Amino acid sequence: MKKIITSSLVVIYILPALAFGQEREKSIEDLGFLVGAWRGEATLSYPREENRSARLETVEAACAYVLKDTYIQCDTAWTREDGETRTFRLHFNYNDLDGAYQTLFVYDNWPRQVSYLLNYDAKASAYIGLSDFEDSDGVAGQERTFWRVSEDGNEIRSEEYNHLETDPPDHWPRYFEFVWRKVP
Repeated sequence: MKKIITSSLVVIYILPALAFGQEREKSIEDLGFLVGAWRGEATLSYPREENRSARLETVEAACAYVLKDTYIQCDTAWTREDGETRTFRLHFNYNDLDGAYQTLFVYDNWPRQVSYLLNYDAKASAYIGLSDFEDSDGVAGQERTFWRVSEDGNEIRSEEYNHLETDPPDHWPRYFEFVWRKVP
């Protein structure tokens, strides 16, 4: 089985705001629920490696407005059961040119940055992000991420799926999921 280089891509679920039947202007303030401290759990699965056990992690995140409140930055730490910790920083902003939320992820354990647009999908009731990647053997693939936020904004649930160009067309196994809960 091939080892997949994974990344934690993040997508945000926000109910579209309507004013008098028309969608209101979007901004980074729509993601303001992210600001604050978070704790949660994560599970990394290895769907292409039958004999490999899932990896469990705890996560802590701290998110704040930065750069004159035009971005939200989240610093995260993901700790495995054996105590090893990986960190990465997330940046979110509203991209006026593309009419979507923009993400940027910078990792301490992966040499690439990940950046993609988030778009709302009413059928999935989620904002969905899609990015391209290569596994450790150079096989091209895509990653699709869904983030759903509770109505009160105090819980975020994410699921991530990937598809390699060598997979059957509709094969998108889930390999990563997490839940964040806001710290009071």
